[in-house]
Amino acid sequence: MALVVLGAMGFLGRHLLAAATSAGLPVRAITRGFIPPAADAIVDWASVDVHSAASLAAVIEEGDIVVNLAFAQDEEANIRLINALLEACNEKRASCLIHCSTAMVVGVSSALLITEEARCAPLGPYERIKVALEQKVIEARRHGLRTIIVRPTAIVGPGGANLRTLACSLLSDSAAWNYVRASLFGNRPMHLVPVATVVSAILHLVAASDRYGNETFIIAADDDSDNRFPRVERLLAASLGLPSRKVPVFPLPRILLSSILTLRGRSDPAIERVYSSGKLRATGFVPSPTVAEAVTDFGNWYRRVMTGVEVASSWQPGSGC
Repeated sequence: MALVVLGAMGFLGRHLLAAATSAGLPVRAITRGFIPPAADAIVDWASVDVHSAASLAAVIEEGDIVVNLAFAQDEEANIRLINALLEACNEKRASCLIHCSTAMVVGVSSALLITEEARCAPLGPYERIKVALEQKVIEARRHGLRTIIVRPTAIVGPGGANLRTLACSLLSDSAAWNYVRASLFGNRPMHLVPVATVVSAILHLVAASDRYGNETFIIAADDDSDNRFPRVERLLAASLGLPSRKVPVFPLPRILLSSILTLRGRSDPAIERVYSSGKLRATGFVPSPTVAEAVTDFGNWYRRVMTGVEVASSWQPGSGC
């Protein structure tokens, strides 16, 4: 049995490969035609036409567990990929398909606590595509394919996209603008989840796929007290080498942020909405690391890689991203 990973060269994919190989799992990484020059010899790399069931079937063996992290912005391309993958998994009798979706598929909801049972009412194109892909995966269960859907919230860690905008703003925008944003966001939940938590959750489900097949799991850390804007901003600023704000932040009325999010087409304007990972934890999963550690790791990476600054005291606010 091998762990077959689609989307292996993406942010989450790279972290998953590193953790899986460290755990001694045999890994087959699927790419769309490009194999990195410094590819790890421990990983079996395969260049595949991911829109062809025959091409995918050639690299999937009976009993393999397939993890789908691949995603394209084009809806048609995503549907072709998932159809080809499901056909290949059925043909080669894969043990299980673990499909990575997003907790944001819930879309518009009046509920403040979101669980896996929440009705999906997608608003934007991203959410609609993700829901359509989930439906394809669920339909495949009727043909005997064991599947698991994971729904992470906003994944954060070195190399990730989440928090890049905030990091750039803290480094480059005026103190006045950063103060206004902090006042506007108040104590809003950030819905961050460490990339290491998502990776360990996937590997936990890989090991228990025979017990938890045909289930959906939210991967979140919304119960972490550091997972709110003021704390995340402070942690990120500190890791970027920026001085702490000396003027206390006075939060603006929450209705202002809710109205702005609604006008921008966001499906989650409810400021106190939180996502529950209770179902996942009930399987015995123990999350690690903390949100504070993940934010600090991201900030250290951003300062080192994106700005080239190694020493915190050498950074001067306003010198760009």
